[in-house]
Amino acid sequence: MEEKDLEVDGKSGVSEEDSKKSTDETMGKDVKETDNKNQDNGKKNTNDEVKSEDIKKEESEKSKSPKKEEVVKAKEDTDKKESPEEGEKKEEGGKKEEAATAKEDTDKKESPKEGEKKEEGGKKEEAVKAKEDTDKKESPKEGEKKEEGGKKNKGKKASKKDKKKKAKEGRDKKEDPKEEDKKENLKEDEKKEESNKEESKEEEKSKLKEEANKNLESVALEESISEEDVKNKKKKSKWIRIYAASILVLGLAIVYFGGVHYFKRRFLPNTVINYTNAGFSTIDELDKKLQEPLRDYSLEVVAREGERHIIRARDVDLHYKLDKSIDTVLATQEVYKWPMYLFKKNTYKVPVTVEMDNYKLDYVLSNYNCLTESSFKEARDAYIASYSNAEGYVIEKEYDGTRLDVDKAKETIKSSLTALKIIDDLDADGLYDFAKIKEDDAHLLSAQDILNKHAATVINYVGGAVLNGERISQWIGIDNEGNLILDEGGIRAFVDELAEKYDTLGKTRVFKTTDGREVEILAKKYGWQVDKEGEFQAIKASILAGEQVDREPLFSSRAVSLEGNDFGNTYVEIDLGNQKLYYYVDGQLTLSSDIVSGALWGGRKTPPGLYKVNYKARNVVLRGPDYAAPVRYWMPFNGGIGMHDANWRSSFGGGIYKSGGSHGCINMPSSSAKALYDIINKDCPVICYY
Repeated sequence: MEEKDLEVDGKSGVSEEDSKKSTDETMGKDVKETDNKNQDNGKKNTNDEVKSEDIKKEESEKSKSPKKEEVVKAKEDTDKKESPEEGEKKEEGGKKEEAATAKEDTDKKESPKEGEKKEEGGKKEEAVKAKEDTDKKESPKEGEKKEEGGKKNKGKKASKKDKKKKAKEGRDKKEDPKEEDKKENLKEDEKKEESNKEESKEEEKSKLKEEANKNLESVALEESISEEDVKNKKKKSKWIRIYAASILVLGLAIVYFGGVHYFKRRFLPNTVINYTNAGFSTIDELDKKLQEPLRDYSLEVVAREGERHIIRARDVDLHYKLDKSIDTVLATQEVYKWPMYLFKKNTYKVPVTVEMDNYKLDYVLSNYNCLTESSFKEARDAYIASYSNAEGYVIEKEYDGTRLDVDKAKETIKSSLTALKIIDDLDADGLYDFAKIKEDDAHLLSAQDILNKHAATVINYVGGAVLNGERISQWIGIDNEGNLILDEGGIRAFVDELAEKYDTLGKTRVFKTTDGREVEILAKKYGWQVDKEGEFQAIKASILAGEQVDREPLFSSRAVSLEGNDFGNTYVEIDLGNQKLYYYVDGQLTLSSDIVSGALWGGRKTPPGLYKVNYKARNVVLRGPDYAAPVRYWMPFNGGIGMHDANWRSSFGGGIYKSGGSHGCINMPSSSAKALYDIINKDCPVICYY
């Protein structure tokens, strides 16, 4: 409504400018008359427009719809979206208008003719003001809108006044001086640029207003549908319904009879055969559906010792075969009642068989080791395994082998396929051979107990030798009656091994002397010697009893020590070459003395070797073929040769023995002989060397 009023004002303004131009040309009274007419017409037009606007406003308020309100809101939003720059430009337009009015005041001071023209222009301006007053008499809301529009159209009014000024200035050029013309031309150029900018902005605003008006018109058109159009539509819809109903009936008839013909070769809806949906399917299609579960079927064949094989349905062409009674099921269907079966379920059970290609099956089975004769392993009975120190005698479990009846196995696999089994365990089918004696056999368990009892014998010998089940297990066994068998030859061989380890009698050993030399010593009468027969009997008795003991071997000759040198760390050392005697106790030198040994001539030389003190005695007379010598301290070690005091000698050591030596004994000073006698014991080793 506001936009239309603005357009009317624009038209009236153009007519006034045209009338001014005509009055300027004619300079007559006719101009005034036309101006008065135009003013009257303007007032009438404005009044008519105000009335028409009031009528339209009332109608719009009565027939408001949600759509029209939305369009009005959209139009108002577009009016409000003026940028701050628009306002600034309008203010600039207002300032220019004020400048123009100032210029008009100066123009009033011009010639009388010019004043008359300006009076005519003033009359026209009064007519425009009268029109604006009539516009203000509208409704409060409309007035507010026009005030907003007035603010927006300041720039537009300014442009109209500029046009009037330009026309006036054109007339003034004929009368004013040249200098004023130049100044006015400059002002006109500036005003033209500003007016062009404002006109472009007004064009954009007018486009937005036109779009809003078009939306309002479209809403009005939609609401103005006549009742006759509604009646016509009702008639058309009635005929359409009749036409649609006839088409529907015809379609239903076509569908029904088409279904009757269709289901003569296919199963009715909701037909289930052997738990398979056969509805809408032919017999061939049903057969394909029945075969689908077999696509993923496979049989796992399990043999002994973890051998497994997979037979797939496709490997042997495994498939279902329907019984001929399926034809009867299809032929006896109530095809004329097929619509009922859209909501009714029909279930049938038709016999089927599972078949396969036997040639393909034989080919598949020919590649299995479990069915190949050459790969079979024979069965073995349980038995007592070899002895071990950790577990003793253990029973080795029986072994059933892998031999089976091949023909029966193949038939069993075929039966499993036709029955659609998942797993076929050939061992569970009883097709394999088995061992006769199991690990829980009573006779086997008794023999195990006997052997473990005797093998448990342990003899720990002093010196490091050991006799236990590891060796004894080689000498014992069980006969058919369950009695113990003992290998005596094995025991005697073990005794010989003991003698080899412990016997030192008659063997040479290396001795390190006090002065640092290493000499070989032959021990003909000193050392260890095992009593072989006695030790054999002792071992046999221990095995039969199954006892565990710690002991020495039985010896016929004994020495001091069974570890290291058999003479130990306590001994008498006689250096015949240097004529010295040393006595060591636990490795420590306790006594040393000069001596005189046997002479080197006449068979009186003291023999070297390893001996032991046989005994010791006091106040003994030593006798020989040509002598009798009483001694206080007597310590024999080699028959009649021993250590004693010799108080008849004044000196000892050096080379005395070579020419004035003894008959073989070791002569010592009385003090040394007494000291040695007091601390030496029987069986003390005596080592003699040169």
